[in-house]
Amino acid sequence: HYFLAGSPDEMAEDAGMLMEPGELTAAERGTALHKALERLDYREAFARREDPAHFIDYLDQLAARGILTGEERSAISPSALLRYANTALFARAAASGRLRKEAPFNLRRKWAGEDIIVQGVIDCFFEEEGRIVLIDFKTTFLSEGDKAGATRILTRYGPQINLYREALEAVTGLPVDEAWLYLTGSGVFLPVPR
Repeated sequence: HYFLAGSPDEMAEDAGMLMEPGELTAAERGTALHKALERLDYREAFARREDPAHFIDYLDQLAARGILTGEERSAISPSALLRYANTALFARAAASGRLRKEAPFNLRRKWAGEDIIVQGVIDCFFEEEGRIVLIDFKTTFLSEGDKAGATRILTRYGPQINLYREALEAVTGLPVDEAWLYLTGSGVFLPVPR
């Protein structure tokens, strides 16, 4: 993923410096959740969105197959997957005939007068009626009604998502009309403006 540096406290937390020994760092928990979301069958999950046992079994199977470690499995709440599967945006993604997850990209750009290559991995996108809808997952928590927090999150991650938007438009030739941050810690979608 393309990361933007945060404050020293955010970087220390991301690096695990504020964690108890033996606990997964925030980055490790995010990686584990991404593994689960990458392998999630959206159509099946949508069909079983009222069945909490399905999501428990799904995570247990990932651990049994060695995709998740025991620690990673314990760090992922099945309710986080269940909550996501019950959103309108998830329903739209599940209905799409063209859904992609963890899609790598390279994008050539000018920076300081030189050509550079920006590389990244797009968490999820789908085609809907000749346009692209982009979803990026963040483990960030946002309290309901926290407008200042939402602004901070969009300021931090908006440039990253707009790079993803640019890359998708270049590769697919379709407009990315919607780009969303999905905050898995609180189940909140934030629209990312251009």
